[in-house]
Amino acid sequence: TEWINRISKVGTAKVPAFHLYAGEHWSLTKDCAPYVGGICVISTGYGLISSESLVSGYGATFTPGQVDSIGKDLQDSQDWWRYINEWEGPMGRRTPISRLAKKSTVLIAASATYLNVIRPELEKIDPSSLIIISGGSAPSVLPDHRIVVSERLLTSLGGSMVSLNIRVAQYLLSEAPKSGLTRRWAEKKILDLDSRSTDRVKYSRTKLTDKQVVTEIRKMLKLDPRITISRAHRALRDSGLACEQTRFRDLFREYVGHQK
Repeated sequence: TEWINRISKVGTAKVPAFHLYAGEHWSLTKDCAPYVGGICVISTGYGLISSESLVSGYGATFTPGQVDSIGKDLQDSQDWWRYINEWEGPMGRRTPISRLAKKSTVLIAASATYLNVIRPELEKIDPSSLIIISGGSAPSVLPDHRIVVSERLLTSLGGSMVSLNIRVAQYLLSEAPKSGLTRRWAEKKILDLDSRSTDRVKYSRTKLTDKQVVTEIRKMLKLDPRITISRAHRALRDSGLACEQTRFRDLFREYVGHQK
């Protein structure tokens, strides 16, 4: 209740959800817009919302280990998801995934963490009207709804593991027949793409502590004060050093913030 009161506060600047989110995954999600009847967001802060919903910037995630993580365990996160969706939402109405799936095929591209949070809702939906792309999920998770994808596909589609799910979804949408997506067609398309792909090259990179990462960030900013987070992270990896993308982003923003 306190959370809903805060994000609903009158006078808080709001923008369409389509323009709120950033990063590689969401950038590719935007590119899917011409192929679909509508885009929805699995939002930790707002529940399931249309990309057209007017929302405020917020800090909340189901990803564990972050300063703004929701829930102490999976059950806690699932409870949050159920409760937040009982609220009418920023548009004054909310359409659950089950109702969307009765109108047309629903394609979901989500990380294993988020998929597990909404899994109780998805288990009740007819598999023929739901296609799930979640490369990091265990084979036992929603096996009748989910299409198994591997990192091999990135050698054909490009990008990083962070964007694997949405890149596969984008590929399917761009190649979809006029009659629409079906699970059987999508599975065959993925198998064909996998057969044309190769194993990814495994790099042996030196892992860094937070302090060491900040030192590298300082060096890069000194050489190029306008360097973006994505370019800086790529430069770090190209130099043979390792830092997970989300951790690097947080350290970069924290360091830049302290310099202001």
